[in-house]
Amino acid sequence: MQMLKRLTGLWLSIIILIGCITITASAENDTAYIQGTNINVRSEANTKSTIVGSISNAEVIVIDKTDGDKVGNTTIWYKIKYNDIEGYVYGEYVYEYDPWNSRRKAIIRGAQKYADGYISIGQDTYYYKDFNVVNKKWYHQYASALYDAWTNGKILRKAFADENGVAIVNKDAVIEFKIPVYRDLPENPCVKPNTLGEQSQPVVEVPVTDVEFEKTLEGFPDDYRYLLRTLHATYPNWKFIAHDVDLTFKEAVEAQYGVSDVKNTRKWVEFTYGGNEWRDMRAYDDASGKWTTLETRWTYASCAAIEYFMDPRNSLNDEKIFAFAKQSYNEEAQTKDALKTVVKSTFLENGYDGNADAYLDDIMEAARLSGVSPYVLAATIIVEQGAAGTSGLISGTYPGYEGYYNFFNFAASGEDIVGSGLAYAKNAMTLKYIYDDPNAVIPTPTPTPTPEPEPVIKKGDVNGSGTINIADLVAIKRHIVGLETLAGNTASAADVNGSGSINISDLVLVKRHIVGLESID
Repeated sequence: MQMLKRLTGLWLSIIILIGCITITASAENDTAYIQGTNINVRSEANTKSTIVGSISNAEVIVIDKTDGDKVGNTTIWYKIKYNDIEGYVYGEYVYEYDPWNSRRKAIIRGAQKYADGYISIGQDTYYYKDFNVVNKKWYHQYASALYDAWTNGKILRKAFADENGVAIVNKDAVIEFKIPVYRDLPENPCVKPNTLGEQSQPVVEVPVTDVEFEKTLEGFPDDYRYLLRTLHATYPNWKFIAHDVDLTFKEAVEAQYGVSDVKNTRKWVEFTYGGNEWRDMRAYDDASGKWTTLETRWTYASCAAIEYFMDPRNSLNDEKIFAFAKQSYNEEAQTKDALKTVVKSTFLENGYDGNADAYLDDIMEAARLSGVSPYVLAATIIVEQGAAGTSGLISGTYPGYEGYYNFFNFAASGEDIVGSGLAYAKNAMTLKYIYDDPNAVIPTPTPTPTPEPEPVIKKGDVNGSGTINIADLVAIKRHIVGLETLAGNTASAADVNGSGSINISDLVLVKRHIVGLESID
């Protein structure tokens, strides 16, 4: 009986041990998501190894993480398993489910997405977000609101102004402004729509007083320079960068204005903003007396209104120039104290969960991790959520999405704006290598590079001309007799029968193909 008890105890111990081993082993394998189409899975963690399969937008099991070839921003590769495919995938295709289920995470992850979605594609000022003239192949812009660049810039300006936001008191601050330069601008600045019919005032000439500063203005037209000289006299440390967008002003405006169809107009204006001169009359139905309404309070902007806001000369004053402020993070120059000025009189200055500095700390950390100015992040949140911060997108109590937050309004659109934005927050994903190390300093991401296509090798077509002919026959013959050596893809093409060597059999197969006796598949 004692022996039976001892054996029983021994077996129980083994069973428990096996159970523990099984649980520990399975914990090493977690799930991830491969984002993209036809993503190569390779036998090793490098781009030269054999492709063992491909995956498109699918959940996979992650077996291991390792260092390998650096293709984009990282050297990290993941060994994954998907159905019967097992191999390595480059880290910038592998994402982790990462719901935005806290205010801090929503701000930090939102800032990283902001950097990835805008800064990395050249939309690194409010102007370029609002009027995308820096990317002509893939159209993507920040918002439909006609005046968002000025609205955001005005809030950003508060970081350098007095407590009332009226006068800029930090005149010695070093700020960079990236200003677009167009070809064929109208002779005088475009006028406000409510002054249509009046002559616009020409830019007043300002004489040169600072020869060294003048050298920095070489890329600007004269009427830009006159306005910038005026700003320089008051703000000597501001830096103005001329950015040639390689477009005429007319081309840039027509990218925003639906020339042939009002529905192609990308800029909207609120009904409470100005008179009919601000609205595209093609959106008005004379018979019914009604306007085309967009999301209840907007309609399409007129061409004149778009021209007015897009003309850079109308922003070259200390009230509106922050639409051109570069948005990168500068750890030494951008401080928490200055951030307090930006968020003054908004919900962000009050914090949350009993911590008055909670939002300030979150935004500063988000700036560090994303590479985006904390002032820009705060200004964007205020514009998107309002100064009072009463939007359901950041309440954490919206029915069906309790505990989720979306401070930057990503994917918030359609009839249920709040619901769609919180659905995005609930199902959010983050690059796994970032998720694994949340305290690391993360560089601003760049778009994932398109993988180089694998070379297509056609047997018998040694010179890659697309056809098998006498030139290929001669190349194989010269290799066999030692007059030249074929290597790489040319050698693979010359080894017609796949024997591993190039010999007389391959020569015969090519010859028979050329004379029509046999076809090389």
